[in-house]
Amino acid sequence: QDIHSEYFVQSGRTVYETWCIVCHGSNGDRVPIAPLNSKAFLDSLPDSSLVQIVSSGLRHMPAMAAVQGGRLTDYQVTAVVAYLRHRAASISARRISRGQDLYVDNCLCCHGGSGDAVPGIALTSARYLQRAGDGRFISAIYDGGSEMPAYGKERGGDFGVLEVAALLGYLKSRAGLGATTA
Repeated sequence: QDIHSEYFVQSGRTVYETWCIVCHGSNGDRVPIAPLNSKAFLDSLPDSSLVQIVSSGLRHMPAMAAVQGGRLTDYQVTAVVAYLRHRAASISARRISRGQDLYVDNCLCCHGGSGDAVPGIALTSARYLQRAGDGRFISAIYDGGSEMPAYGKERGGDFGVLEVAALLGYLKSRAGLGATTA
């Protein structure tokens, strides 16, 4: 079975909407220790671990596999894992695309297409982003600094948390870093 096929992913969606949505919510964000809408969270676990958790349960989550007393076949368990991965990757791709749009509309004029037009700042350098850390960039985007305007809503800009996260995600993606790296 091709776990990346559209049919398989849609089968997993049906399983999720039938059995998982009650606890995990339609966005997969209702259980804080298991943010199923987070690519970084899902990427931290191999498929075999996710299949094991869905099949056998974990802590307050009941076993879902029929062989463990649940109602799902092995095919359905694997399909729901494929769906979760597909959905999280789609969310991440949309967030990065949104970040790119924000960069073009708000940052390109000063930082340039390569992100290095401001002396001492290299927005597409993995080393630079890692050395500075997320906090510095979040603060710079939100609060501004020396020559940079503040983009945070509380500072008179248009950016909320989601816009800042999208922009930071885009910069990290361009630098070849994962969403949780830096």
